[in-house]
Amino acid sequence: MIPDVTNIPWSLVGALLLCSFFPLAAISFLCYRMPKKKNELKALCTALGIKADDEKCPYFLFKPQDEYSIRDYVLPMGFCMFYCFCAFWLLFDCHTLGLSKDCSPIDTSNLILQGIFPYQGIPFTYAKVSLVATLVAVLGCYVWSIQYVARRLVTLDLFPSAFYTIATRLVFSTFIALALRHLLFANAEGSLIILPPLAFFIGMFPQRGLRYLQNRFSPTFKEGKQAHALHLGMIEGINLFTHTRLSELGIDNAQNLAEANFIEILIKTPFTPNLLMDWMAQAMLYVRVRDRIEQLRTVGIRTIFDLQNALTTNPEKLAEALEWERSMLNIIAASIDHDQTLTQLKCLRDKLLAPNDLCNSPP
Repeated sequence: MIPDVTNIPWSLVGALLLCSFFPLAAISFLCYRMPKKKNELKALCTALGIKADDEKCPYFLFKPQDEYSIRDYVLPMGFCMFYCFCAFWLLFDCHTLGLSKDCSPIDTSNLILQGIFPYQGIPFTYAKVSLVATLVAVLGCYVWSIQYVARRLVTLDLFPSAFYTIATRLVFSTFIALALRHLLFANAEGSLIILPPLAFFIGMFPQRGLRYLQNRFSPTFKEGKQAHALHLGMIEGINLFTHTRLSELGIDNAQNLAEANFIEILIKTPFTPNLLMDWMAQAMLYVRVRDRIEQLRTVGIRTIFDLQNALTTNPEKLAEALEWERSMLNIIAASIDHDQTLTQLKCLRDKLLAPNDLCNSPP
């Protein structure tokens, strides 16, 4: 006997199925990936000469199994699930949006599978177009979140902060899409066709949507003269995912990264010591030379260590190659010699390269 599936609320089933990814990923991390993460941290602390059982240890020793439990995931993960569930339910259910009068429960007439084009004969009110924009923005943010959660699960880094980031991004992207609809597509013809795909990409990249609005209305929001932004995008190897991960630790620009605590970032994030050290060394160089960093890269100088070696061996040749004044290089050299953060970073680099030969001064 063939079961009757016409009475199954497929819109709710589909919404629940999509939202179930979040708790399944968190449970998988807590049950199977967390022990491996703890073993890796112990090996890393041993290489750095940090005693995990020493209560007087001056560093923040991160013990994931003691720090987090399932209760810490409930609030951010529950918010993400509820937010996405409401959006997916509306996208799946044609009755809820009032787009069709005669949809059967198993009809594929919904915004996800057929888009909004089959309903061109049905008049869309201003509010319905705004609702479609916000729902599609949630869908775009969900697609980005799947990649983000999967990446952090593989790298043993799926802590509650990941779900707080997703929750913030969900709310942020929907309001950016709504602002875009009101400011740019309020009276535009054809907005029903252009707005949904645009809202989807805003859900994936909300910061770009915000920058677009800021540039579009720059005379209105024009501010006074500001210091150089020092974006993390100028650091080689930092992409959207790594930028988002570093921002969870309060590192929003190159100056924050240059002055950050290497040990704390190393223990709290999945980045390898060599990779993180390279980023910090690039940030230290970027803070000192700013827009001239591209010029230095053309002569093979990527990090502050490269510049320090060049200034030590042959500063005259470097000044000639860059066409810089020697006085400028002298100022940079003096700042490098008196930088305690750089001294500590070099000490840690020597420790990692030769764990048995400890530095005289603590990092």
